Amino acid sequence: MSNFSVNMNTGYTQAACTASSPDTRQAEAGDYNKYDKLLLWQGITQTSIDECTLIEMETYADLAGTDEWDIKAEEVMQKYTGFADEKPYSFVEDGESYGEALETIAQEHIEAYDIIEADGKITYEEYKQSEILEYNAFLPTGETPITEEDELFMQMFKTSFNFMDLNGDSVIDKDEMKAYYVMADIFDSIEDPPENAADAMDGNIKFTSMQILGDTMAFEAAEGTEEAENREILRSAMTEIYETNKPAETAKQKEGETSADNKEQNQTELPEVQKLTAKGKMILDIEKNLLKNNPFKKQDE
Repeated sequence: MSNFSVNMNTGYTQAACTASSPDTRQAEAGDYNKYDKLLLWQGITQTSIDECTLIEMETYADLAGTDEWDIKAEEVMQKYTGFADEKPYSFVEDGESYGEALETIAQEHIEAYDIIEADGKITYEEYKQSEILEYNAFLPTGETPITEEDELFMQMFKTSFNFMDLNGDSVIDKDEMKAYYVMADIFDSIEDPPENAADAMDGNIKFTSMQILGDTMAFEAAEGTEEAENREILRSAMTEIYETNKPAETAKQKEGETSADNKEQNQTELPEVQKLTAKGKMILDIEKNLLKNNPFKKQDE
């Protein structure tokens, strides 16, 4: 789940960069599972964006060292990031239902991080060690690998882990991982939601969706800011998806422990959207509709 760059030669020329989006066909080749393909797709895409940006910025050498250089570099990078979004990663393959694909990628992600206790859940220690290994594996040649001594990275990993630990039991389980992937899937539909919210669940994840969601998870925002509000809305949406779609026996057990008053209060919380930002309202609207469709069990028609 880290944001990283890969030191990989994509063979891009300036003309190719200008005319096309990053080529991620390498992520579709080889004997990789869904989670492996997701990592490879992220790495190749980021490298393509970086390389294309550097190539085009050579034409602005006269601006080097100025504010105009920084502004132009950001503009150029955003252009190629936009191209990248034209080639999203899809975790639903031919012949699979949405539910089957979601189950598979969540399980593969859990297995990739469950490296110490091997009990089907991810502890913070496992999460931290896996993030370090993953980040360093894709580190460009010549850059210093991160360690547990890098406080900023450790804080980012801890903040991300806490964000994903939706039920607060100090581990990340498969159903929490499913909620994460559902949110990554629908995130690209937030700005322009479809008429039928279920159409947002197509299994396609845009590169910018992974970037924004990853940053949202990894960084706390100042209290009272729009960023903090949207961060809370995202986590609440993931929590509602998790609570609604986790195993039936767990849901029934919780229902039996919940008083009638609490049930009534919970039913009135979601519609109160007047205080939310515009983006927050769209997130909540999509999320409420998705709950009705039970994305964990959705079958392809």
